[in-house]
Amino acid sequence: MECPNCGQTGKQVGLGQTYECPGCGAVFVQAERQPLVSCSSDGATASELADVTRLAQIRQRAAQERREKTEQALPDERRPGAAVARRPFWAALVATLVLAATAAGVYLTGALVPRPAVASNDRDLRALAASGEVGAQFGLALLYDFGFQGSVRDPEEAYRWYLKAAAAGDIDAQYFLGNWHRARSPRPDRAEAAYWVITAAEQGHSTAQATLADLYRVGEGVDKDLEQAAAWYAKAAEQGNAAAHCGLARLYAGAESGYRRDPPAAATHDYVAKSLGRDCGLTDYGASATLAKWTADEGIRRGKERIAKGFARRPLK
Repeated sequence: MECPNCGQTGKQVGLGQTYECPGCGAVFVQAERQPLVSCSSDGATASELADVTRLAQIRQRAAQERREKTEQALPDERRPGAAVARRPFWAALVATLVLAATAAGVYLTGALVPRPAVASNDRDLRALAASGEVGAQFGLALLYDFGFQGSVRDPEEAYRWYLKAAAAGDIDAQYFLGNWHRARSPRPDRAEAAYWVITAAEQGHSTAQATLADLYRVGEGVDKDLEQAAAWYAKAAEQGNAAAHCGLARLYAGAESGYRRDPPAAATHDYVAKSLGRDCGLTDYGASATLAKWTADEGIRRGKERIAKGFARRPLK
C-alpha cells in the first residue's frame, strides 16, 4: 500500500486497512471504492466480515426463535393469520380482486414498485427491528452497512439502525457505530466516532479497546497519549486480541518515539500475535545486535507462558 504523500510502501498498523508510512509518518487507509483518508479504518477485513456475517446470522436466528415462541404462547384467535382463516368467502374474493387490479396497474404503469432495501429472507428481521428487537436492529444495520445477503448498501439506514441498537445498550452496535463514523459515513465525525468506541471499550469490547488504543496512538478524535494507548492495548490483549498484541509489540520495539523501549516485551507480544494468526510485520525488536537472539528466545519463552495462562473472553450476547 503506497503512501499518498511520498509514495513509499506503508506498513499495516492497528485494525482493518490502516497503514503507516515509514518515510513521512503519515497514517492512511484504503477504504472500499473511496480515496485514501487519514487514519480511517473500514473496520472489516475479510476475516472480520466473516465474523460479522456469522454474528448477524446468529442474532437473526435468535430473534426469529423468540418471535415464534411469542406467537406460540398467544391464544389461537390472536395468532398471526388466525383472523384471516375466519374471513367470509366474499371478503376474500374482494381482497383478491383488489390485489389483482393493483398488480395490473403496477404492471401497466411501472409505478409503485419500491426498490427492495433488504433481501426477501430478511423481511422478518426488518419487522423485528421495527418492533424494537435490539439484536434485529443491529443485524439489519449490518446488512445495510456491508450489503450482506443481497441487501442494498445504504449508509444512512445503517446509521439509523446502528444508533437505535447502540442507544439501547448493544455493545457491538456501539463499536460498529463508532467505526461507521470513522470510515463509512458520508460525513465522517472523529469526535462522535471516539465517543462510541470509548463507550464500547469501557464495557469490555476487545476490538473497541484495540481501536481506542489506535486512536490514542495517533490522536484521532482524542488527544494523542501513548500511555493511554498502551493501557487500552493491554486490556484488549488480555482478551486475546491479536491486533492489540501487535500494537504493544510496536510500542515496545520503539515504533513510536517517546515511549519506553522494551525489546523482550516486544518479542513476547509479537510471538503471541503470531500464535493468534496475525503477523505484526516486525523485523527486529529494537535490541542491540548482541542481544538480538536472546531477545527473540526470551520473547518466545514469555509468549508461551502467556498463552498457557489463557485469555479472558467476553461472552457473545
